Amino acid sequence: MNRPSDRLLWLDCEFTGLNIEDDLVLEVGALVTTFQFNELATYQSFVHYPVSVVEPLLSRNPWWVERPEHQADILSGVRASKKDINLVANEIALFSGEWCGQPATLAGNSIYNDRKWIARDFPALENQLHYRMLDVTSLKIIAAGLLGVEYSKQERHRSMDDIRESVAELRFLLQKIGNAAIVSRLLE
Repeated sequence: MNRPSDRLLWLDCEFTGLNIEDDLVLEVGALVTTFQFNELATYQSFVHYPVSVVEPLLSRNPWWVERPEHQADILSGVRASKKDINLVANEIALFSGEWCGQPATLAGNSIYNDRKWIARDFPALENQLHYRMLDVTSLKIIAAGLLGVEYSKQERHRSMDDIRESVAELRFLLQKIGNAAIVSRLLE
């Protein structure tokens, strides 16, 4: 595949649950940044489904059941949306193509999980992505294991909030592990 874009495509999805077989994407957010984390463009959309389809899926997800205020916020967005999954898939692929070119480097926290859903629901976007990804979780593991450093997250679970929090977390982690002298002493 060609050299990746000089931009990062940060992406986050909110789901009815994490079962790739049965659950649905409810909200998609994307943020394009430079490698200096300057924001260039954003995309955000809810996906419309009948509530009768979404509520049974949410009711089997303990995280959703424990946070009814979050569920109401997401459900109102799903109800109000006029976009089905195919329209959102088309829009996100056009957004990525316009702002990142091809191949785009996907970035985020635990982005491998989102990548599975992209392959399932957003095949045109999947075809635009580089095989390499920037997963903040990898640095999180290194920082915690080597330095005992952790980033405190708000856990809002809205796509754009989560993306911006991932960018802030990556900045924080890079600062903490960026001192090569400390890292090299830990690795000796």
